[in-house]
Amino acid sequence: MPDRSTAAAIPRNVIRHLQGLTVDAKALHEARAEICRIKPGQRAKIAAGPLEGFAVDVTEVKNGIAWFDFVTGGKGKADVASLVADLNDKALTLEDVVGLGVQQISR
Repeated sequence: MPDRSTAAAIPRNVIRHLQGLTVDAKALHEARAEICRIKPGQRAKIAAGPLEGFAVDVTEVKNGIAWFDFVTGGKGKADVASLVADLNDKALTLEDVVGLGVQQISR
């Protein structure tokens, strides 16, 4: 009869799977980065400078520069690093996340 008082080493990925944590942290990070990436057709806010806080509608992104229309009228351009995606502009669905390559979300 085996000695049941001996501890067994269980690999971390097995424990995470049993806990329902099978989504890889790297995949979640990549999905979040993709969701937050500034894209044409998206609303964003200017994060720095004299126009900080202004809402803009992004019309084009090329070589790290975003062209946009101000919600209040007018046009402009800025480095994408100075813009923040307005995630309240669009409700994210499970399909959005799955479409970004996250294969499974467990609770």
